[in-house]
Amino acid sequence: MHAVEGIGFRLHAGETLALVGESASGKSTTGKALCNLVPFTGDVRINGTHIGGLSPARMKPVRRDIQMIFKDPYASLDPRMRVGELVGEPLKIHGLATGSELTDRVEYLFRRVGLPPEAASRYPHEISGGQRQRA
Repeated sequence: MHAVEGIGFRLHAGETLALVGESASGKSTTGKALCNLVPFTGDVRINGTHIGGLSPARMKPVRRDIQMIFKDPYASLDPRMRVGELVGEPLKIHGLATGSELTDRVEYLFRRVGLPPEAASRYPHEISGGQRQRA
């Protein structure tokens, strides 16, 4: 059985793609394939790099350029971490910021998406669903 067949698209710098469709139409499977989280056939390239079969270590720099936003933001946020830590974690993992620079970048990102600065010290269950989605 093929979960998704015959899909194709190309995005250029600055463009955004939203996958919309009926339940069970393959949106999540497509997103997982783009992140190389599920096996797939075909040619999936991110910035010219064919990602099929890449090891987790080789996928790490590729994942800096892609993002999935899940339907249920509460399920995708670690309830044991504060929201500021969750937002800052990818910056630390990819070596983009540490220390006060990390704090400043998280504050900047909060402002960009309309999250109040005090949300950084809260846990996911302490903020609204819309705020979780933006986080």
